[in-house]
Amino acid sequence: MKIKSLKKVIASLICAALVFISAPQMSASAALKDIQRLGGRYDELVRQNYDHNAYQCHHLIAKEALNQWGDDIYENGGINQFNEFLVGDEKQNWGPSIIMEKADHEQTLSYYNSETRTRLQNSQASKYISKQAYRIINYGNIKSVLRYEIDFIKRTFPGKYDVGISQVWAYIESLQFSQIKNRTTLTMRNPYNLRWFFNYQFKR
Repeated sequence: MKIKSLKKVIASLICAALVFISAPQMSASAALKDIQRLGGRYDELVRQNYDHNAYQCHHLIAKEALNQWGDDIYENGGINQFNEFLVGDEKQNWGPSIIMEKADHEQTLSYYNSETRTRLQNSQASKYISKQAYRIINYGNIKSVLRYEIDFIKRTFPGKYDVGISQVWAYIESLQFSQIKNRTTLTMRNPYNLRWFFNYQFKR
């Protein structure tokens, strides 16, 4: 009888341990689904109520790349009401973004962190960010830059971020990016006032 009782106790302890080990993963997965909006404009996503230690908001075009673009605009024409969202905001709150688990965010191509990443990883991230900026400034290829980043996320995390990607793509389409004037000028809607259009003559 004592042996049977001891076996029951051991079995109960093992079950309890398994539940404890699996609980964080289960709650993390459920929490991602519980976040109301997973893709769209950066500032709308980041101010939502969720665990900001477990989940992070990822700019599909790195904010550093967008800031390089903003610097080019400022140097060649200054700041005005139509481009202020891009030129005057170092956080790039308008940027198309998705919410990701922290560990996954750290695997994205543009993730840079001098404290947690190796010198090689940060060098690769810096090169990727510069490439994003170059393709926008010189060729106006903003949608292809966005597609490249989205395709990487879909390949790396199959199915995991499809909801956020669908939502952010709807936001991207609302901005109506297009190339005009013999494909020398990029035009897009101002994210904070869709009646305004912003034009950018790229350098190609």
